[in-house]
Amino acid sequence: MNISNTRSHSNNEKFLFILPFIILFLSMLVIHMNMQLGTGDDVIFLSYSQESGFSLIQWLQTRYATWSSRTLIEALIILMVNLPSVVWRIADTVVIVISVAALTKLLMRRKYRIYYSAFFCLLFLMLPYRYMSIAGWIATTLNYMWPLTAGLIALYPIRKIYEGRPIKPAEGILYCACLIFACNSEQMAVVLLLAYAGAAVYFSYKNHSPFALFRNCKYLLLQLIFVICSFIYIFTCPGNSVRIQAESDMWLPEFMDLTFWDKASHGISITIDTMFFLQDFVLLAMVAILFILICEKSKKRRWHALSALPVIACVIGLAVFFRTEFSGSPDAGETLPQTDIIQQLPLIAVCAVIIIEFYILFGLTEGFALSSGMFIAALATQAMLGFSPTIFASGKRTSWIMCYLFIACIGILLSKWNFNSRRLTRFLCTALSLCGLIGLGINFLTCI
Repeated sequence: MNISNTRSHSNNEKFLFILPFIILFLSMLVIHMNMQLGTGDDVIFLSYSQESGFSLIQWLQTRYATWSSRTLIEALIILMVNLPSVVWRIADTVVIVISVAALTKLLMRRKYRIYYSAFFCLLFLMLPYRYMSIAGWIATTLNYMWPLTAGLIALYPIRKIYEGRPIKPAEGILYCACLIFACNSEQMAVVLLLAYAGAAVYFSYKNHSPFALFRNCKYLLLQLIFVICSFIYIFTCPGNSVRIQAESDMWLPEFMDLTFWDKASHGISITIDTMFFLQDFVLLAMVAILFILICEKSKKRRWHALSALPVIACVIGLAVFFRTEFSGSPDAGETLPQTDIIQQLPLIAVCAVIIIEFYILFGLTEGFALSSGMFIAALATQAMLGFSPTIFASGKRTSWIMCYLFIACIGILLSKWNFNSRRLTRFLCTALSLCGLIGLGINFLTCI
């Protein structure tokens, strides 16, 4: 009887863990089935494939020599634009669910995994998925959403190694394939380099010797080598230089004359603008959870006041965002603003406050290293666009990976959440559910 009850409880728990993913799949599938395809770069890639005598291999060689190192991504785009649209609609929905599930598996506390699956699905719904249509639904999702999903899967070996669990051969092949595809995107290549290099440093420190990596973490080193090779492939691609020159002439003629500091300051400035003025609820959710955790952890009012600053900044930013979004400006949702970095110093200070909050919450522990590292990596994926001439023309889609990493930061913060406190947990569930439902409604109205 007890065994039967245990099995029944386990089955119920598995169902409740999977249920949010089912709801997310059905919700996003409805949205995808109503999306208007055949716009932007989707049309351009389709026209390439319909040229007389088109050869995919030859075309990819030409693209590598004259335009882009994203060989794997563009090969998949060519394939997808030639398939019936329903294939992409279903495939992209599946990719979304896999990405959220991968993030959940990567960061969850197993004892509270039901909360993690529900929270991460709700947090995804807060993201403005309409940004994935700016250059055409298929081309944009395959350049941003799909490499992100592959990258999240490729990060899972770090957790397995940390927990001392073996990586089976079939799993190893899957993780390698996902990493190689993810690294075809420059932003995800940066994330994976930081993650695997950071993991290598951590395990070296933990084992008191870098040589211990060769004994205990061979697979981690293999993945790190693949990341480095991907960067070599990107940096030696002649097409990237050609594209930078062409895009400079079109979008930012003065780009080639900018100094390193000029480009870095552009990147920092656009990151701050994107964080506080161009997103919906995820950053606010992150700093609000930080505020609650610090108020619960510390009785010092100065820490309470300090942790309230990012919340106030995000609320003000959201007010500005919605006022701009519904101002009627024809390109309010398409391009990124240009702001002097000096004007951004107060908000840069807010970012520093967020890192200080991580320290207050975790102290000098693995949690601090992981949360602050994830936050800095999120900022880096956006700031690196300062070294691209299309920084102001690419639009909000470039912030997608940063937003996902903010969700990852929330997952790390939840390791400090007291789920036994019914009052706090009920409040968190209610707040996230409300924001998730609002996000779902906005996505439905703006994506179709």
